Amino acid sequence: MFLASLLACTPPDADDDTGAPSAPEVRPWTVAIFMNGDNDLEEYVVHDLNELEAGDAGANAYVVVQADRIDGYDASDGDWTGARRYAVAHDDDDGTVTSPVVADLGEVDMGDPAVLAAVLTKANFDPAHLLALAADPEVKQALVATTEEAVARGVFGAPSIFVGEEMHFGQDRLEFVAAALRA
Repeated sequence: MFLASLLACTPPDADDDTGAPSAPEVRPWTVAIFMNGDNDLEEYVVHDLNELEAGDAGANAYVVVQADRIDGYDASDGDWTGARRYAVAHDDDDGTVTSPVVADLGEVDMGDPAVLAAVLTKANFDPAHLLALAADPEVKQALVATTEEAVARGVFGAPSIFVGEEMHFGQDRLEFVAAALRA
């Protein structure tokens, strides 16, 4: 399961391990990403972390990732296993994750809702509210409907951004999105 949440919040306390800097620096957004690669999806964890590093949220957002890997699927980036929490920082190295590890958590069960709740709590989110939304049948149906609409429009991955009927795929195409919006 890969779960990404984009939520507005204030930065976490300076003494926690989310990687968010202490006050007075305040960013309007926190992006908390939960990557469970403790399965046959492990090969995507390092790749996706590197894609996140290629972006640059600048002063607008903290990007925090909790990622878990398993032994035996992917040997890249030091072949670490277990769970780590990263404070994502921009870089141009697409082969190595260079963002600082702010917590090495060892083995955790990333499929356990309590683990997700702990991550959300560390990022100053209300886990009870978000987990309730994730379990809400109306929210699930909206996800199904949105997914079906995306497939019907030709979406094959994320991020896919439409400007009118024109689809732009990939973070590296954001300048084309900006140009289409200005047109």
